[in-house]
Amino acid sequence: MPDSHTHKTVTSHAVNITRLAEAENLIKTYCLYPDLYYGKDKNDIEPYLFMDGDVGFHDIPPSSITELYQFWIPDENGQLHRGRQYKNASYLFTEKCFAFYFENIKKAVAEKRIDDVMKFTGCLIHHMQDATFGLHVLEGASGADVYTFNKLSGVDFMSYFFELKLKDEWQQENVSPIYLGDTPGEAAMNLCSQYVIHNKKSCNSLFAIAANRISKNDDAILDTETFNMYMSSVSITSAILYTVGAWINNTVFEKKSLPLVDIIPYESPLGGTGNYRLKMLQINENELEFGVHFEQNIIYHIAENVFENFTAELIAQNVNSVKIEVINDGKTIDSFEISGNEKKNIKIESPQGVFGLRTSSTKPSGALLLRNGQFNRKD
Repeated sequence: MPDSHTHKTVTSHAVNITRLAEAENLIKTYCLYPDLYYGKDKNDIEPYLFMDGDVGFHDIPPSSITELYQFWIPDENGQLHRGRQYKNASYLFTEKCFAFYFENIKKAVAEKRIDDVMKFTGCLIHHMQDATFGLHVLEGASGADVYTFNKLSGVDFMSYFFELKLKDEWQQENVSPIYLGDTPGEAAMNLCSQYVIHNKKSCNSLFAIAANRISKNDDAILDTETFNMYMSSVSITSAILYTVGAWINNTVFEKKSLPLVDIIPYESPLGGTGNYRLKMLQINENELEFGVHFEQNIIYHIAENVFENFTAELIAQNVNSVKIEVINDGKTIDSFEISGNEKKNIKIESPQGVFGLRTSSTKPSGALLLRNGQFNRKD
């Protein structure tokens, strides 16, 4: 869990990188709002802070991978069928949270309420800093609780993680911030992916710090992994500030296509047969690879009214036969079968909403590749 000094340091660093104007109060106070909410300033802060009932971002629901391989029911022919529809509670909560902030930021920008822009932005970047540095990293997209290390090792790590230290020279490091998008929906979609990516990186660092504490207790390893978490926090904070600054200044960016591999699925395929049994989605430079199962889905949540079309190659690898249902905006818009080492070009107009492929096979074998997936933007 970052302390006030860490939140201010990360925010100041990101402000310097993005050259965001009028950010003094953002650095001094607004980036601390979610913590200050629990004090005497609750009523002043509450309008700017996302809460889903009594659930705040520190209490984000876990994303359980076990639901992707549990709850199967056999029929009379020996076929397996999912006993329940997959629900990614963590993604749904996060998506709702990000939409709340970006919609309010966009509205405040349009109405030239810059102080309100900074208050909403401060709450959002605080959440992302918690998700990428220190103890709250575990409560993010990975869905572990803060006592995981205690359970695994028998060592009390709480105070150890609270004492992680920043170094002054780290504030000289630079990153190239990314632009999250023109609309609140697109920005929320892209931040969902950046959140998962950076949270996982920081989880890796936190586990490395714990392993180092148990074994070598090497200060160099501690510094390296703390630095890696710090830079993930700076990177995701910079992306948000860069986007907010662009909205304030009406900056126009070149319309580039968005590679499928840059987006995190809402529902990720898991497992198959043979070498793919219980294997997770493989993400390569320009393709996604996953094993064929009785039922297997790759589903995304795509921002509305942003993309002209989606194009990709679907490639079978030693497959008996797989039925493919193409989903767009929550509806099945096409279905076909693919087998052997067949290839098929896919083009989907106006991709948005619940989007992706639902697959099924009566004799699972082999794998499927989605290659060169691109969301092509409207002019």
